[in-house]
Parts: sequence; C-alpha cells; structure tokens
Amino acid sequence: AVNLIETFSPLIEARGVLDNNMTFNFRINHTRSLNLNIASYQVVETNDNDMVFGLGYRLPDFNRIIGFGSNSVKAGRRQTRVNRAQVTQTENADNLPEFNNDLNIRVDVSHKITQALIRKIEDRFTQATSGLKTTAIRFSADYALSRSLTLRAFFDKTIHVPLVSSAAYPTANTSAGMSLRLNLNR
Repeated sequence: AVNLIETFSPLIEARGVLDNNMTFNFRINHTRSLNLNIASYQVVETNDNDMVFGLGYRLPDFNRIIGFGSNSVKAGRRQTRVNRAQVTQTENADNLPEFNNDLNIRVDVSHKITQALIRKIEDRFTQATSGLKTTAIRFSADYALSRSLTLRAFFDKTIHVPLVSSAAYPTANTSAGMSLRLNLNR
C-alpha cells in the first residue's frame, strides 16, 4: 500500500486589524489523502475543503461605556484626566501599564466539505462512499474583569449534512454558555 497525504493549512489566509479596532480574517484549508491498495487495484481518496470567515471588534475601556465602577461616563472622563496627571508625576509601583477593561466580540462562520471516494482501477469506476457538509457559526464575547480574570460568553451552532444519503442523516448541535477564566501568571 502507498499513502500520499497533502495538507495546506492554510492554503490562503488573510488577517487584518483596522484603525477602528475591527479585526477580520479569511482562511481556506485543503487536505487530500490518497491510499493506493495494490492488492485490490483501488485508490481511496479523501478530500477536505474548509473555508473560514471571521469578524471581531474590540471595545476599549468597556467599564467607562456602561458606567460600571463610576457614577457616570463624565465622572470617568474627569477621573481619567486627573489620573493621567498623577501617573506622569508618580510611577506605578509595579511599573505595569494601566489596565483596560476591554470587551472583545468575535464571530466566525466556517463551511467545510469532506468527501471520500473509492476509485477501482480495473473497472474504471468511481464511487462516493461518504461525505459531510459542515457549517458552523461561532460567537464569543470576552470581557476582561481584571488582569487575571476574564468572563466569556459564547454561542456555537454546527450543522452537519451528509453528502451520501445512506451514510447518515442531517444533524445540528448547539452549545452556549459562560465561563470565567482565572490566569495565575503575572
């Protein structure tokens, strides 16, 4: 038996961050596997084609926007002006940069097609044995509560549609929730 595997992950990729804190990414992945079985005169070919498109946005100083931790947005702005003057006069004890309570929002949409073919060399016959079309939507929002504590809310929806009807039936999975991440590194 002879195996040949080629993987381009990513085959094409583009990432960017705009001046208004918006991020985007686009990625195409391709994987192909060929298995030549000399005894049965057949080639088994598996293809994976995956395309991912994502958008994100960062809201800096989200505490100030929602008025959390201070009486109002104006009070937060006044306090920031005073704090900037104090920071220039006295250094921070740990020499750490000022912490921002940022909110990072991200949406990813992916579409993947997986298919397997058996090619019988003697009969010159190709048959699709399995295949799956998968579409996934992932949404997440990460909110930095402090330097070491992050609150994350997420929503994931994945839809599987078989390409060969005798193999399976369409399914959909949905998961959503919140997590609290504690980072102990300094």
